[in-house]
Amino acid sequence: MNNYAVCLLAYIPIRKETDSRSEMLSQVIFGEYYEILKSNGNWHYIRMIHDGYEGWISSNSLIYIDKKEIEAYQRSDKYYSNQIFTMVNYKEEIYFPGIGSPLPFWNGKHLKIANKKFEFQGEAIKGEKSNDIDFIFETAILLLGTPYLWGGRTSYGIDCSGLVQTLFRLKNINLPRDSYKQYEMGEEVTFNKRLKGDLAFFMNDEGKVIHVGIYFGNDWILHASGSVRIDLFDEKGVYNDDIKEYTHKLKGIKRIL
Repeated sequence: MNNYAVCLLAYIPIRKETDSRSEMLSQVIFGEYYEILKSNGNWHYIRMIHDGYEGWISSNSLIYIDKKEIEAYQRSDKYYSNQIFTMVNYKEEIYFPGIGSPLPFWNGKHLKIANKKFEFQGEAIKGEKSNDIDFIFETAILLLGTPYLWGGRTSYGIDCSGLVQTLFRLKNINLPRDSYKQYEMGEEVTFNKRLKGDLAFFMNDEGKVIHVGIYFGNDWILHASGSVRIDLFDEKGVYNDDIKEYTHKLKGIKRIL
């Protein structure tokens, strides 16, 4: 059995259990590779290649590939879609990757997946580490107003940690999928020494990390809460001026870049 596959849909739901009504934990998005660890009828338990996230997906959308393709991709330069919605076509087949979708083996016009050469009709960026934090926010502005979706990672719907993971991935920085895992990364900084681009984490009454956002500078924070939005941010947490109350309690601040 070939244990590796790739996603050609805009996204595939990753679920907690083998049921289409089960909680969506995350998503596989266009151009991402994953490993199939085990199967149960029409369901497969997978592990994402780029961040190790695991869960169940339906077998309806499997595109098997050779592991050698993944190994070659890991050695290659990384490119990502930099538009909310774009179009990729292979002959008469059309696919719709969103912002942050990987574009394997992109050469300026085409990308190659599963031994097929696709034409990419959109803007691509190269994932390169740098201290140019403004680039992240230029991309983030495109996502403002995107609906909040638990487990979402696309411009169709996104959650707080999915937003942070996607934006930092464009800088070739692979963060964990969940906010509590992201909190384990980086260098802790005090509120008074916060800088634009730092990650701010928020907690519940038990002190558990449940939310994350990116400090926007000038006492503003970018995060996904109801939708992707920018709110006021102080030592207490996030203040939503629309409803005139604090919505998230500050846990701590981490510096990734």
